[in-house]
Amino acid sequence: MDTFLTILALIALFVLLALPPLYWHVKDRATDRRVRLARIDHELRELHERRSPNRDDYSRTN
Repeated sequence: MDTFLTILALIALFVLLALPPLYWHVKDRATDRRVRLARIDHELRELHERRSPNRDDYSRTN
C-alpha cells in the first residue's frame, strides 16, 4: 500500500508541476492564433479597398 501511495503522490506532484507551463503554452497558442487571424483579416480588407475603393463592405457585388 505504501508503494501505491508513493507512486500516486509522485504522479500528483508531476501533474501539479506540469500544469502551469501547459496552461501558459495553450494560452500563448490561442493568442498567436488570434493575432494571425487579425493580420489576415486586415490584409484582406486592404486588398479589397485597393480593388474597389468606393465600396464600404464585402457584401455588395456589382
